Amino acid sequence: LRVFGQVVDRSRIRPLEPELAWLSESLADDHEVVASPRYRDLVDRLDALTTNPPYRRVADGRATDVLTPLVRKAYRQAADAVGAIGAHDEALDLVRRRIMRLRYAVEVVEPVVGRPAQRLRRLAKGAHALLGEPDLDGFPASWQRMTKATRWLD
Repeated sequence: LRVFGQVVDRSRIRPLEPELAWLSESLADDHEVVASPRYRDLVDRLDALTTNPPYRRVADGRATDVLTPLVRKAYRQAADAVGAIGAHDEALDLVRRRIMRLRYAVEVVEPVVGRPAQRLRRLAKGAHALLGEPDLDGFPASWQRMTKATRWLD
């Protein structure tokens, strides 16, 4: 949702962010959360957003013209995070989050962009998985493949 903040009314999205963070943490710890009233309320609120999306005027443009620059920005943020990798776990965590954000952004544009976006999404998923491994030897090659797959963003 953050990637596409220029396209949607943030005032309607922002209240959901803490709830989505809660859901993410809860699902990691306990899958019983889906039976809670809080979860059902969140699902209802998300359903209402999909029924009546809070689009801003910019969303009236061609999808590729409007969304591609936002995906490009998500890629650049991931690239900046990769460039800052050292021996610190905090840097790796930031890279994981940025690559996940890029992957989700690409999923949104995939129906419009097609195969290039599909390839980038798959590569981002693989790179994210590699960052969870104790040995990061495969990550540089994975990142290089991802970078080549972003040419459609230019």
